[in-house]
Amino acid sequence: ASDGCVIVVDVMEGVRAQSLAALRSARLERLAPVLVLNKIDRLCDLHTGLEPTEAFDRIRQIVESLNAHFNIFNAEKNIVFASAKYGW
Repeated sequence: ASDGCVIVVDVMEGVRAQSLAALRSARLERLAPVLVLNKIDRLCDLHTGLEPTEAFDRIRQIVESLNAHFNIFNAEKNIVFASAKYGW
């Protein structure tokens, strides 16, 4: 049995159908989800060219998109930021 689940979203690709399907399944199983926003380092690298405010807006857009469907994510409780490049 599980108490929770981890939903990983690539910040460059945003919310995909698979993310929403995984969240629906988690909700049916009454699991507490943790949202991992992955590849944060790519938001401001030379290839994307996003300014810090644009990167923040992108993150906010992802969280708002998920909350529009489920209203369960809160930065103080169940959102984690990750970057394999920097080891966090």
